[in-house]
Amino acid sequence: FDVLFNGEPVRFKYGKTKELLAYLVDRCGAVLGIRELMAAIFEEDDKESYMRNIKADLVGTFRSLGIENVLVQKRGQIGVNTEKLHCDYYDYLNGKSKNFRGEYMAQYSFAEATLARLLQRESNG
Repeated sequence: FDVLFNGEPVRFKYGKTKELLAYLVDRCGAVLGIRELMAAIFEEDDKESYMRNIKADLVGTFRSLGIENVLVQKRGQIGVNTEKLHCDYYDYLNGKSKNFRGEYMAQYSFAEATLARLLQRESNG
């Protein structure tokens, strides 16, 4: 999973911020609460303070790039606006690309279920 802005990698303060964004992309625009995000990213729920820092890092980084409209925020929740970002995963789901090579966010355990669905979709043609 890579995050690029104007062709350059986006740098976050925390390593887990990129994972947060990956999870939000994986959830296809769903607006999610802190508890679900903690469970997905940390596989536990006692890191609320750190989770809030990661969320603030994501929001602040996107704001500094002038792309905060990519994020959907509600009280205690966050998601991505799928219409505001280019994503090869979304292109594949929408039939705009056939470029799936059997891998999907391999560095994140939460992505295993999505990979299984993508592989099933491929096998069904």
